[in-house]
Amino acid sequence: MEEIGCKPDIVTYTSIIDSLCKERRVDRALDLVSKMNDKGISPNVITYNRLIQGLCSSGRWEDVGRLLTEMGVRQISPDLHTYNILANAYCKEGRTTDAEDVIEIMIQKGVPPDSITYNELMYGYCLTGKMYRALEVLNTMRSNGIAPNCYSYTIMINGYCKRQELDKAISLLRQMSAEGLKPVVETYNTLMHGLFQMGRHNEVVNLFHEMQKEGNKPDIITCQILLDGLCKNRYMDEAISFFRVMEGTGIVYDIKIHNILIDGLCKNRKLDEARNIFDKLALRGLQPDVITHNIMIRGLCQEGLFEEAKELLSKMETSICLPNDVTYNTIIRGSLLNKRYEEAAVLVENMRARKFSEDASTTSMVLDLLSKEQDPSVLAFCKWFLQ
Repeated sequence: MEEIGCKPDIVTYTSIIDSLCKERRVDRALDLVSKMNDKGISPNVITYNRLIQGLCSSGRWEDVGRLLTEMGVRQISPDLHTYNILANAYCKEGRTTDAEDVIEIMIQKGVPPDSITYNELMYGYCLTGKMYRALEVLNTMRSNGIAPNCYSYTIMINGYCKRQELDKAISLLRQMSAEGLKPVVETYNTLMHGLFQMGRHNEVVNLFHEMQKEGNKPDIITCQILLDGLCKNRYMDEAISFFRVMEGTGIVYDIKIHNILIDGLCKNRKLDEARNIFDKLALRGLQPDVITHNIMIRGLCQEGLFEEAKELLSKMETSICLPNDVTYNTIIRGSLLNKRYEEAAVLVENMRARKFSEDASTTSMVLDLLSKEQDPSVLAFCKWFLQ
């Protein structure tokens, strides 16, 4: 810029520093601040906020402390955003006591916390399972004249769902409506996921219809949650129907959605339907990833179609979608399941040659064979494997 007579100002430098920090090139951003100082351009609170955000994201707390000290020397006072960045970073690490200290300092400095500050602290307590403390923060928020927003309630609902306190989560959803707050799709997604985990299928269906009635359109996350929940709870006919209906609404399905359905079909012994979807992925403009292949290999082995599973592995080894450690462990377990011990040995050697290791499930399966089998060749394989 300077070569063409255009000198960068504080706004330009801060914008570049922000981009560097978002790219996790924080040291480069710090170097740029030094160059700013050399050119007589002093960083402002916005510049420091961008740097502090980048350092917090990298867990570089000593450097954060150094910058805060530097701000004091330059007589640049941290603003609300500075404190919120710090509270957010501490809470993400579960360091709620440190976050509380930040809030105490900001109040002493005459910077009142806002809804974002309180939401961050609630998130931290929910993350650490201290729901009673999160509820105290929610009440403190109200007593300080700050009305909880939709995000506040969504944080609390998520916290209760993770602790499997679904009735409290549902009660908060109703409280939101009573206070005139309209739940957003993320609120419903959180609660539906929690209900599915507790096997409360009928309530999920009712909540899904309520969400649509309230004008919230399901997003791709909604589809993932419902499809995964239906598959895991063995409602496969509903899962397939839901998959088709939502696709018709214009939602563009990604490979992750297809993986969920293929996995559900395989686990529910509907391999032909899973294979049909797998074979048509290219027609949908999708490339099966390593997870897709791993699911299919496991499904084929489960149905005794070991040769077809091996063919799929061979195709992976010559494609851009290379097998990973999960792939090899899956097909090794499949070979053992189908009593193909010689081929299992070859697969183990191939896996180890690629610097992959057997996982706990594979090792457990071999140990189980060792304790039950009497065939000398099988015992020899087991002992060789465990060496």
